[in-house]
Amino acid sequence: IFAVVLSDYASSAVALLDRRGEVLEPAWVTSGSRAPLLVTPISGDVVLPQTALGRGRLAWIDRYAVDVLTLVEMPRGAVIAQHDLRGDREGARTGFSPNPQDALTLPDGRILVSRLNPNPDGGAPEIALGNDLVALDPETGDLTHVALGCDAIVAGEATYFARPADLALLTRGDRRVVVVGLGRLDRDFTEAGPGAIALVDADTLEARGCVELGPLENCVSLAQEPDDAARALVLCSGPTAAGTEVRRGHAGIVEIELAPDGRVVEIARVVPRGAEAVPSGALVATGGGHAV
Repeated sequence: IFAVVLSDYASSAVALLDRRGEVLEPAWVTSGSRAPLLVTPISGDVVLPQTALGRGRLAWIDRYAVDVLTLVEMPRGAVIAQHDLRGDREGARTGFSPNPQDALTLPDGRILVSRLNPNPDGGAPEIALGNDLVALDPETGDLTHVALGCDAIVAGEATYFARPADLALLTRGDRRVVVVGLGRLDRDFTEAGPGAIALVDADTLEARGCVELGPLENCVSLAQEPDDAARALVLCSGPTAAGTEVRRGHAGIVEIELAPDGRVVEIARVVPRGAEAVPSGALVATGGGHAV
């Protein structure tokens, strides 16, 4: 079964398709659904994780201003849990939204979540700072802060926050590394810094630094290669607010690999030339280094 999100950012629905693309349920759950244990109804800003969070489960992330991960048992549709991803002090909601973007199951069973927005309150507790990763214990709902190792960078008068987004797990033998797509965008999303991805050890959750991808920028989208667990594709779409011709010099697709020595390295890069279309939006890896 495949799940598809339909949204106009005011309301959303999740449709279900079979393996041939035939519609099974056009609106399996919607913003008007009131299923048992669905404390937070599905919002207008919803995404599905890049990878499934366990067999027999469907998950979705309500992003900006909701900040909730919902886990549902399939095919019955029973709600397993809804987890708050803000990290507010107990009983003291601040109103800050870290804007979660993606989730990935770790080898120890916890769920790693990327959070896009930095908290303007520098005095907030570490777990509520945003612009980071958190590890969620799905049994207790507890959150643990995970350092990126690629935090904000300053260039002149501009500060470019890491703004982590998509997640991918690369494996080779007993080596496992989480790759994190980074936006490196300023506070109002108009300017982008040099493109990069962050690396985190999947077993210890220790930061392993960055792989710089300049002059590409805004490298938030990742896609795991379906036929090679050690490889993934990275889409860099260039500065968000710029026109097509400006983005042309900063957009492209990069293939990365977890090498036998444990390093994550760039092995191929494709950039638009001449009048070729500038890549942007979503990325789906189809195998053999190809994507749509």
